[in-house]
Amino acid sequence: MINFIKSQPAPACLVVEKAKNNGDYKCGDVLERLNVDFYKKCYICEDKELTSINVEHFEAHEGDLDLKFDWNNLFLACSHCNNTKSNIFKDLLNCIKSTPIITECIGFKIDGFPKSKPSFKSLLQNDVNVDNTILLLDAVYNGTTPLKKIESSNLRDRLGKEMKVFNDLLHQYFYDDGLNEDEKENLKVQIRRKLSPQSPFTAFKIDAIKANEVMFDEFKGLLPTFS
Repeated sequence: MINFIKSQPAPACLVVEKAKNNGDYKCGDVLERLNVDFYKKCYICEDKELTSINVEHFEAHEGDLDLKFDWNNLFLACSHCNNTKSNIFKDLLNCIKSTPIITECIGFKIDGFPKSKPSFKSLLQNDVNVDNTILLLDAVYNGTTPLKKIESSNLRDRLGKEMKVFNDLLHQYFYDDGLNEDEKENLKVQIRRKLSPQSPFTAFKIDAIKANEVMFDEFKGLLPTFS
């Protein structure tokens, strides 16, 4: 999970649909704009180019029309994360706000071995929003029902494959002594792309760089900003 910048103003159709008896909050260009704002990623797990897309209400509307049609309450999510969160997980870090920076509040850890499970650690003390967000991430990546455990396993596999590609780039950058300057610069461009908000599972890659003193010194200028 990372921070995103939500486009403004809200789609005009939301006001129109809110006035109807059975208005649709997925009206007009809502889906297209959410897809752009969230870089085609689920805002919770950061999986990308989703085959199952839900318009998620960050704060469950439970019949409240203001919340149901509030543009700043509509997020892009995969069905796995949307169904896991449901109306159970509340008081979470809001990723469309510029502060706090989520990757400065939560540690996103996963080792480099196949079939590894990620772990999440609070970097702040006594913060309810951070703690609740970690509980959600744990549920998303580990599953809460037999069906969701299978979905979580598939999600972890995609995360592991993406991290392997990222790690391979880092290993090549540091350990391939045969690289010329142009080749090394090309690798740095690829690493920058992997660290960008548009890339899947960005939070895990940011954490990997920040956790290693040598890599942080080398690549801190490539870490994304969220303002």
